[in-house]
Amino acid sequence: MLGPLKGRFNGGASDFPWKNTNCLEAWAEVLKWDYAGPPYPSANELSSYRYVIANSSSWLVPSLTMLAAHRQPHQTWITLIEGAAEDYFEQIALIQNLLNASNLVISINRRTLPFWRSITSTRVENIGIPYPLDYVSAFQTPFDSRNDEVLVAPRAGAGPSAIVAQSVGGGVVYAERMARTPKSILKTKKTGVRLRRHNMDIRRGALGENGLEYRFELPLTEFYTQAGKMSFWVNLDPRHTWARFVLDGAALGMPQIATASTDHAQHLYPDTTVDTPLDLERACALAARLKTDSQFRRHVSETAARQIRNYELMQSERMLREFIALG
Repeated sequence: MLGPLKGRFNGGASDFPWKNTNCLEAWAEVLKWDYAGPPYPSANELSSYRYVIANSSSWLVPSLTMLAAHRQPHQTWITLIEGAAEDYFEQIALIQNLLNASNLVISINRRTLPFWRSITSTRVENIGIPYPLDYVSAFQTPFDSRNDEVLVAPRAGAGPSAIVAQSVGGGVVYAERMARTPKSILKTKKTGVRLRRHNMDIRRGALGENGLEYRFELPLTEFYTQAGKMSFWVNLDPRHTWARFVLDGAALGMPQIATASTDHAQHLYPDTTVDTPLDLERACALAARLKTDSQFRRHVSETAARQIRNYELMQSERMLREFIALG
């Protein structure tokens, strides 16, 4: 496994640091394959491996393409398209070279299959990524024990999500994944507290104050616990990506207003999925119903918790083994 996170680990290592993740590192954990991050091993070092799965993070495409092009004849090279499809629009020739040098391409979003298949002759399939369902669902809060807070999803599309939350009285915003300029990092890196406050100030200035409560980001397990106690989430993500946040909400049995571009939303949240973040009128109407109609809120919660079972670890592993004829 070649991923964007630094470090090297042997397959099944007890100290593997990214257990229960939902990106390429999840494949390393499930299949018990060796993992290497940048700087990557040389083509010669990789020659002893039969299979290589590479995470195509946009900034790593050139180095991965070189390795794929120089792989040994006995090797099967699998490219996993990481991030949103839109991330690659400005470097289409580069990603095209990587896909053409691969034996198989894994698309993480079913709606992007026609796009990827149109730019490469390599086989492209929607397999996804192993999802740690049992781990996340263990943090679920019983429906009747939840509070009346609304979460503004801490991913892309926070602006429209904030507007929807404000339409029903406000919401909670976590200062997470803020755009940080190198200058601001250098200015505040000596104290993590200053950096977190700096990011929260940016978030508050970008989204406004009206009805929004800002909180510092949390470690993932604490986030699951706190966000899983809320009434519902608003997640108007415009990207065509894997949409981990949609899956997390479903695993927690959390009602969620989401977008069709995330692919999973229409399956997990058929009653509360809007076409795009621009569909604010419908999103606000759904928020009003979730806020006041507990039976509808329970129905959305139970549907998501039931449908998420289709994303168990074994499903993705079985599909991958079938596609590459793993023993």
